[in-house]
Amino acid sequence: GGGSSEWQRIHSDLGGLDIGAFEVDFPPPYLSANFVVHPVTAENGPMRFIPGTQTLAAAATRGRFRLPDPDAEPEAWRRSMLQPLEPGDVIVRDVRALHGGTPNASGATRFLPSLEFASHAFRASAE
Repeated sequence: GGGSSEWQRIHSDLGGLDIGAFEVDFPPPYLSANFVVHPVTAENGPMRFIPGTQTLAAAATRGRFRLPDPDAEPEAWRRSMLQPLEPGDVIVRDVRALHGGTPNASGATRFLPSLEFASHAFRASAE
């Protein structure tokens, strides 16, 4: 079974990486498409997604911003949940944007498989 009573620490999927020239608002260098395979509700651990934060993780990596612990997050961040969602819905997101999981009180595992897309320039920078 699944379930968690914990709030996942807010993070970026590229957190800790120095992304240099890709620390810009737009265009995103890397996208994720998360596929909803079963209903996502407030009870089964929806993702919270913080719009407009795509450059904050890089600022945190450089010590210019400290990401808060879950209990110190702004209330608006805690309420910014992607739910309700139905099977077949797709979440397309900039992986640099801050996001995190919420408590899953359902007792069942919540799956959210993804496909990831990196720009040619971003892939070339990692080589």
